[in-house]
Amino acid sequence: MKKFNKNIIVFVFAVLFIGLGMGKVFFTTMSDEAVNLAKNLKHGKIGYFSEFTDIIDDKSSTTLNYHDNLIDINSFKERVMGTRIIEKDSITIAKTDDGNLVEIRKSGRALSQKDVAGTVEKISELRDVANENGAEFLYCAAPRKEYFAEGFPENTSNYIKEDFDTLISELEKSDVPYLDASKVLQESGIPNDKLYFNTDHHWRPYTGFVAANSICEELNRRYGFEYNKDYADINNYNIETYDNLFLGSHGKKTGRFFTPAGTDDFDLITPKFETSYIQEQPFKKNKARTEGSFDETVIFKKFLEKDYYAINNYASYSGGDIKLQIMKNQLNPDGKKILMVRDSYACVIAPFLSLYTSELHTCDMRNFNKSAGKKVNVEEYIKEISPDYVILLYSGVSTANASDDRYDFF
Repeated sequence: MKKFNKNIIVFVFAVLFIGLGMGKVFFTTMSDEAVNLAKNLKHGKIGYFSEFTDIIDDKSSTTLNYHDNLIDINSFKERVMGTRIIEKDSITIAKTDDGNLVEIRKSGRALSQKDVAGTVEKISELRDVANENGAEFLYCAAPRKEYFAEGFPENTSNYIKEDFDTLISELEKSDVPYLDASKVLQESGIPNDKLYFNTDHHWRPYTGFVAANSICEELNRRYGFEYNKDYADINNYNIETYDNLFLGSHGKKTGRFFTPAGTDDFDLITPKFETSYIQEQPFKKNKARTEGSFDETVIFKKFLEKDYYAINNYASYSGGDIKLQIMKNQLNPDGKKILMVRDSYACVIAPFLSLYTSELHTCDMRNFNKSAGKKVNVEEYIKEISPDYVILLYSGVSTANASDDRYDFF
């Protein structure tokens, strides 16, 4: 006899609670407005009928817009049914044995050595441009969440680790200076299940803090980059934890209750020591310029509100995916200038890396970043700002083909 699943009781009560609440609000409004309509018609005010329909249309679109609640109800249902895989917006999300949400690739195969070699060739082109303009180069190879994940559902494949290892192998054959962030994370002492958010594919803020410090160590090892090692000590920072604040991109697709892990806690890490910054976004109106402390410039506290489906809390670091951003450290005017060509993983790296620089310029080249203006031509920008270092940080592995213009630098 099949064992009774007690979660069904929770699910039924959740549906009734949310459903009745939705209905009560809407139908109470309907009833009140119907009474008003009857009164107005009785007194010959025929024109009120048009107003009545406008009111009902408005209430229908606002009161019945329970998108978030419906997703949460569905997440209860899928969890009770034992569902492990959900597809939404052309992305397939799977739940691992320990409740983490990961992405499943549809192709069903690992990338070929030839594909990955094409990526390395594109990276080499950027290295050459950097060197020709007097800048040292470093590629930071960042593994995606699936690299460390275990316990995938049956009949699914995970080629992320194989792809990443192929990338490292190809980098070894090249002259590209690189940092293998998979080793950095493995040696960090952070448990694998704490490197990334449960409901998102990004690094947690502390992981980004560790990665930023590792970049400095690698620049020092290769090029003699000098940096204040006190800034690499987490004891010199305040850590404020926002409990159950964050529902990541995977969680937004599956619903809050699809995984026992639920929503994620979110850490805000800020320096205890004095800081002074100017932050600019040249493609934004009036350059979106801010001036003040670390907290007031490179941390965007408007994203720290709790609204699971409307707010991306991850964007509180750096402000999210910004086409071009400049962080000027006014307390280190004699420091080095760095240009980082980046993807979204850099959000939790850039603020900490900026502490070691005079200026940190970050450039997001991805094709879905549709902020105002044309894409930055990295070669021209390198010539314009004359950085000391050019860092390329991309997560995962791309084929660097025509459809992926992350590597279309010039």
